[in-house]
Amino acid sequence: MNVSKGAMWNNGEKVRLSHLLDKVPTNEWDWYLYEIEAIGIAPRDMSMPDFEQRVLSKDTGFKLSWDEVKNFSNSLSDIKNCFLAALVKPVKYSVLDNGDLSHCLALITISDSTSWEVKLMKDSY
Repeated sequence: MNVSKGAMWNNGEKVRLSHLLDKVPTNEWDWYLYEIEAIGIAPRDMSMPDFEQRVLSKDTGFKLSWDEVKNFSNSLSDIKNCFLAALVKPVKYSVLDNGDLSHCLALITISDSTSWEVKLMKDSY
């Protein structure tokens, strides 16, 4: 597993989700968003509060394509929390949160505007 992590603030500038996605190779994976707290334009013509609620209501995450993830990340002006996983099949948040990454290709987390982590599974790229 390849793990990168760091602080959300770097030289007075906040790291953006789009910059973290640059650490992930272009792919055709299925992405699942389990948590998002951000300012920007939500996908699929939803308001951001509605989108955040919809994401939280999905036990196996809100499914997005790589293009949707990239477009969404580019629309964000700020992000506080994020839990985003590329998976070979949908799994419950509790499975990933408990450390079972057996179905995971990549995992991106942002915690409380303070830290970020990108995990890439070795055989996924």
